[in-house]
Amino acid sequence: MFFWGGKKMSNKIWKKGLVLGIITLFIGVGVVQSTESIVFDYYSQPDTVYVDDDFNSSTPGWEYDHFDNIRNGIMAVANQGTVIVYNGIYYESFDTHTKSIHLIGEDKESTIIDCSGLNNHAIRIHTSGFTIQGFTLTYAGGNPYLPSGIVLSPDLSSISISDCIFTNMDHGIYFENVSNLDIRKCHFHHNDDSSIFGIEPGIISEYNENITITDCIFNNNGKELGGGYYQTGGISMHSCSNTEIANCTIYDNIGMGIQITNTLNVTINNNNIYGNSVVGIRLADDNINLEIYKNTIYNNTLFGVILEEGHFSNSNVHNNNISYNGNRLDKENDLIPTGGLWIDVVANGGLIIKQNKIANNDIYGIILAYECSSVKINQNNFFNNNESDAYFRYYDKFLPGNRWSNNYWSKPKFLPKLIIGDVYITGLNILVPWFNIDWRPALKPHDI
Repeated sequence: MFFWGGKKMSNKIWKKGLVLGIITLFIGVGVVQSTESIVFDYYSQPDTVYVDDDFNSSTPGWEYDHFDNIRNGIMAVANQGTVIVYNGIYYESFDTHTKSIHLIGEDKESTIIDCSGLNNHAIRIHTSGFTIQGFTLTYAGGNPYLPSGIVLSPDLSSISISDCIFTNMDHGIYFENVSNLDIRKCHFHHNDDSSIFGIEPGIISEYNENITITDCIFNNNGKELGGGYYQTGGISMHSCSNTEIANCTIYDNIGMGIQITNTLNVTINNNNIYGNSVVGIRLADDNINLEIYKNTIYNNTLFGVILEEGHFSNSNVHNNNISYNGNRLDKENDLIPTGGLWIDVVANGGLIIKQNKIANNDIYGIILAYECSSVKINQNNFFNNNESDAYFRYYDKFLPGNRWSNNYWSKPKFLPKLIIGDVYITGLNILVPWFNIDWRPALKPHDI
């Protein structure tokens, strides 16, 4: 009896347990269904994260996809996700670690990354395929190894930086050995050194390719160091290929507006470059397939354009307006020549200066200097340059192979135009007066 009684009792318990389990299951399902919209999966990474300096622990999604600082937002978001940052001031410096993401500010004027007192970069990017848009970055620097608003680690590709402001820091953007870098619609101002900077002196950069800098503004960058030394403030690049600088305004910088050395396939076009304390554009060392065209270059203190210290091939400077450059404050004692263009390159027939307006420059319109050879100067309009439209000083060569042809020389010329200069004989330490000839000067200005 006990056995069977025990069996019956256990059946009753089993049936009650079954009924209770079924009820609990339905209740549980109902709870899950009714709360599904506010349950967060804290084990997954969201594709989109939101950052606002006003968010706090009462914000829905707090520390899952809503944060009050950018660093934590980047750590939380999924790879190839998006971090949206609302207006505010974010006092931080951060690295992007191993993620390729889109970092988007609400408005570049009022979404601010402020590195005051941190002595570091604002953002360091470690991965390719990264996008930054819509921020002001300020007060980055102090650290001699990472003195920039944005630092790109070596060997990155496919980086986009747009619609940002860089101000009150050492360098704006620092990069080395990157490819497919697009910088557009950014404003760089009041920084202490090159706005874009790589690893060698010279944006500075080393061994970079497919760099595009468009629709940007660079002004009041650089720093006077005293004794004639300075930190140049515009764009500086070293050893770059397939690079374009276009539709930018570059003005009132200390040193150079644009300085590039060792290039292949570089184009500088449709820029407005003025008021820089030394030179508007300087190209040096070896340059192949260089194009400088449709720029307006004026009121730069020494020269509008300097090409020097190297070999140029298949290169053209054409359809530019190079005017009102050169400003010697002490004309009686200052022995430094100034003017529109200074050219000191070995061109091997591969550098053409053509169809430029070269006008109203202080002292000279164009100077061919020292080792300059095999340069062609054709179909330019020279107007009212202060002392002379053109001048040359060669070292030890009376016939270096430079060619002048069909230029307009301030007024119609019916006879060949003599260009007066001299040749310096280094062994004798003497200057010998000499001349070049434009055999067929233009009778009227060219339509440029």
